[in-house]
This record gives sequence, structure tokens and C-alpha cells, in this order.
Amino acid sequence: IKYNENAILKIKNLLQTYWKEGAHACQTYSNFQSHPQIKVWRDCFTSLGVPVKKYASSVESLLKRAVKQSEPRSINPLVDLYNAMCARYISPFGAFDIDDLSKDIPLELRFTKSSDTFIALDENESNPVEENEVAYSVGSQVVTRHINWKQSKYGLVKEKTNNIIFMSEILSSIPQNVLEQMIVDLVQLIKDLFHVEYRIHILDASHSSIQY
Repeated sequence: IKYNENAILKIKNLLQTYWKEGAHACQTYSNFQSHPQIKVWRDCFTSLGVPVKKYASSVESLLKRAVKQSEPRSINPLVDLYNAMCARYISPFGAFDIDDLSKDIPLELRFTKSSDTFIALDENESNPVEENEVAYSVGSQVVTRHINWKQSKYGLVKEKTNNIIFMSEILSSIPQNVLEQMIVDLVQLIKDLFHVEYRIHILDASHSSIQY
């Protein structure tokens, strides 16, 4: 992926605009965690036995910052883009650097095993994870714990990432028309900003895998 200064500026402006819109949408509730699209993730985590006071979904964490901080922190254009989408739609968005993942071992969303390990962004060594967390994993390496709570250094999107998987976990409470608009917006942004080849996939119980 290559982007020029105009693309970087546009992404920065999008993030600032959607950051404020997301914060405003949450502030219409007495508690931002009561927003339906944040509450549904709290309910999801609770149903999985995940204590929400300790582990918050990525969308809850991002909107919490948006409510408290008037300006977003820029990380790099690719991360800023998916954070902008997260703030706009109040839904989890993330990404992985494909070239940093194994080409021979699939990326899976599954329950963790006792042999799995995780290396956090602020750590230099892998540590074991508890069994039966729902996590994205490549082999025995967990790349995101608790679906979208915390990402590993492994597969981390960097400024010079060339091949990327953008992804969003959509629960059944999200209306179909919102999902369709999210796809339209993301595709248009990819076309306008990066001028690259892309593919769109929707995975569910009846279509649970792709080749990338």
C-alpha cells in the first residue's frame, strides 16, 4: 500500500471528524456504555464469561477515549483509517499485516488452548494465555485476545505495511443496511486513498473461511 500526503491528510481529517461524531453519539446516553452498539459487545463478552470491567471490546475502549479526549491520537495512516471507521459506525474495526502472518498456517477465530501464547504490544516475550478465550490465532500464536480486546505485536499494522486485512466483527444486532453502508464506505475509501486491488468477504456460520 502506498499513499501520498493528500491521502494522509484526508485520513487525518476523517479520523478527527468521525472521532467527534462518535463521541457525540455516545454522549446522548447517560453513560456511553449504554449506547446499543457498545452494550451489545458488553453483553457478548459477559455471555462468554469475560469480565467486562477488566476486558473491554475495542469499540468500547476507542469510544471511551473519544468521549474523554477531544482530539484523537494519530498512529499511522492505516490504523487511523480503521479507527475512523470504528468511531463512525461504533463497531469494532481492525487489521492485520498479511506479510507478518504465516503463509502456511491459517488465521483462525477459535477458543484458545493451553499451548497458546501471546506477545503484547508493550512486551518483548510471549506469555501463555488462559484456555477457552475466543481469540484470533495463527497456529499457537494468539494475535488478538478476547476477539478484539488486545492485539499482539504479531501481525501488527505498520506505516510500511504493504498487504493488509481490514476486518470488522459484526453482531446480529447491527442492521443489514448499516453493514452494507459500512462496506460501501470502506471500499470507496480504499479506492480513493490507495488505488489498490481489494477483495470483500463476509464470513458467517455458512461461509466460515477464505483463502487470502
